[in-house]
Amino acid sequence: MTLPRTVAPANDSKPIRVEGSCAKDTVRGPGSLFVYCQSSGDWSMSGLQGRCICKEDFQNVEGKCQGTPGLEVMHCTNKAEHMVRVTSFLQ
Repeated sequence: MTLPRTVAPANDSKPIRVEGSCAKDTVRGPGSLFVYCQSSGDWSMSGLQGRCICKEDFQNVEGKCQGTPGLEVMHCTNKAEHMVRVTSFLQ
């Protein structure tokens, strides 16, 4: 999830509600993606009920979605034999 640059409210003021968005290669799951910016400059995650998940063919690696190796099946021309070639790709 990414959050826009936000100016913290004045000392002890009411926190500012900020809507987050899903980053590249992710999709939004159910629930809200809002958090609160506190006057201390910290984020309060108490309103965070949603999440972003990696798109199909991607996996979470240390908090970032990365492409996963795909399998491509190639059939041989003789008999019923076949071979599998593993290819790597990043989208």
